[in-house]
Amino acid sequence: MNREVAVYKNKKYKACINRVAGQIRKIELFSHRKKIDFKAIKSAYTKDLYVREVNKEDVTELFREYFMAQYKNYEFFVVGHFKDSKEIEIVTVDPNIGRECNLDYQDRDLFTKRLGPNDDYQLIYVKENYLRKTTTRKEVTLEESYVIDNEKYE
Repeated sequence: MNREVAVYKNKKYKACINRVAGQIRKIELFSHRKKIDFKAIKSAYTKDLYVREVNKEDVTELFREYFMAQYKNYEFFVVGHFKDSKEIEIVTVDPNIGRECNLDYQDRDLFTKRLGPNDDYQLIYVKENYLRKTTTRKEVTLEESYVIDNEKYE
């Protein structure tokens, strides 16, 4: 999970945030329901998708959220959750760390590995608040990460 979220009129929306040099230039909100002031757009993934551009002042919260895994004294970006096998998939583009931690070579400098219940790692939920310019991190269980990852938005 790696997503951007905006709270607009007390509702959470998936967002696309355009930032240049740390400054927010454009915020687009996405909805799967037709709403006033939202325009229908074509999507390769879903037939009902609507978008609306808003100003920074119009949103009460604006953040990016994702998961990291601490494994063998390194932090890795989590690219997948697998509920059936109780595994997560981590990734790095650093070939030295990839080899040192026994990650599977994929392509060029891309290394991945699935970590399961028998692997020693800590799962960390990261929330970068763009309005307050703060980042919070907290350790979560795999079950808690499923709940966060499957949260539905407008």
